[in-house]
Amino acid sequence: MMNKPQPQYQTPPTAVRIPNLIGRYSQLGPQQGLTTDLVPVAAASTALGLAQTGAFATLNIPKPTIVNNNQFVGMDMTYNPDSPDGISKLNTGVFGKIILGEDGRENRWTDQQGNEGSYQTVELDCAIVDIQFNKNVVKTEIQGLNQSIKEYISSGDSSITITGRFDSTPGVAPIDFIQNMNRLLNAPVPIPVANYYLNINNIYYIVIMPGTRMWQTQAGYSSQEFTIEAVSDIPMTEMLP
Repeated sequence: MMNKPQPQYQTPPTAVRIPNLIGRYSQLGPQQGLTTDLVPVAAASTALGLAQTGAFATLNIPKPTIVNNNQFVGMDMTYNPDSPDGISKLNTGVFGKIILGEDGRENRWTDQQGNEGSYQTVELDCAIVDIQFNKNVVKTEIQGLNQSIKEYISSGDSSITITGRFDSTPGVAPIDFIQNMNRLLNAPVPIPVANYYLNINNIYYIVIMPGTRMWQTQAGYSSQEFTIEAVSDIPMTEMLP
C-alpha cells in the first residue's frame, strides 16, 4: 500500500516559533541546547525577557539600563503647516509659487517713447530662486594703512536668478506659455513679482536682464525650461512723496 501523505498544517497565527533560550541559559527547562518550541504569541515576549535575564545572571554580566535620551519627549509636537499656494496638475500642493505681473489681470505699460503694450500674468509652479545681495561701497586707499577706508555704504541692486520648468498637457506643446513669457520678458518696465522668498527679502519688482533664456530638451516636447536673470527694482512712482 502506498503511504498516505500527511496533511501539512500551517502554524496558527496565535503562535510563534522561537529558540528555546530558556532551556540553554537560565536552566529553567531541559538541557538539550538550542531547540525550537511552539509557544503562544502572548508568552513569546515574556519568554525572551526571561531568557535574557537568565543569560545575564548566568554569565555574571550586569544587565544594562536603557536610558531614553529622546530629546523630543515632553515637547509639544503640534504645529500648523503652511497652506499651499495652489494645486498642481498632479493634485499635489504647490509651495513657493512665483507670480510675475499683477495677479489675475492684464498688465499694460507705456515706455518713454509713448509706445504701449501689455503682457499676461505668468504663474510659475515649478521654479526656484537664487538671490545675490550686492553692496555699493566707496573705498579710499590711504598710503600707510593696511586696509582701505570704506564709506558711502548702501545697498545695491540684488541679482536674481529664477530657474524652472513649465509642463503642459502630455503631447501638447506649451505655445501659450512661451508666447506669454516672450511678451513679459520683452516688456520695457519693471515686473511685479509675488513670491514669499523674494518678498521677505524686500523684493517686489524685478527688471529682466541679459542672460535670460528658454531652451528645448530631448523628449521634452510638452515642457519648457527657462532661466530668468533679473535685478531688483523700486519703481520711481513709489519713491515720490
